[in-house]
Amino acid sequence: FNLTSGTILGEYYIWQMLNLTEEELKMHLFEQRHLGFTVLKDWTDYKSKIESIMNQPFFTQNAEPIYVSSLIKVVRSLEIIATVYSRNNLFDNTGKKTNEYKVINGKEMNLDNPKDGYILLRNIDKEGHGIVIDFGTIRKFNVENCLNYLTIGGENFSGWIFGLHDVFKSIEGWVENTGNNLIIDPLTFRT
Repeated sequence: FNLTSGTILGEYYIWQMLNLTEEELKMHLFEQRHLGFTVLKDWTDYKSKIESIMNQPFFTQNAEPIYVSSLIKVVRSLEIIATVYSRNNLFDNTGKKTNEYKVINGKEMNLDNPKDGYILLRNIDKEGHGIVIDFGTIRKFNVENCLNYLTIGGENFSGWIFGLHDVFKSIEGWVENTGNNLIIDPLTFRT
């Protein structure tokens, strides 16, 4: 969809999110509770997938230099986030756990699903049925915290905010350099 058309309500919020300052991010995220599944995903996979797209001969031979430069900035900002995440002291466990969701190992649903691929389901009945809400790579040591509520804390909070702000700014740069078009296609990031 086109970010300048103003026709889809969700796009307003995406554009607003991309324009947050570091201070605004701090205010929005400080002491907020986040479901473990949403914040414990491995960012390295996303970075690798963008890098593999950039390394495709068609892309490298045909893309405008400004597009390549913009994507390099996105990859660099994802590297910052991945580095901060790898320190394992970014999140504080609140001790509260949700019963509204459950986490399933993707291999249980389909043996072809990637290793460490997990699916977040919202429970819809007492028989254990659920609706897929999210999916991603979660490292084994983080699986037990996927249903816990976490806060962003610790000594790496400022680094995480810097990295997240850098991700937003690099995506904003990509969007501006591609004519204000942002295509979000989760199938592109399947492994």
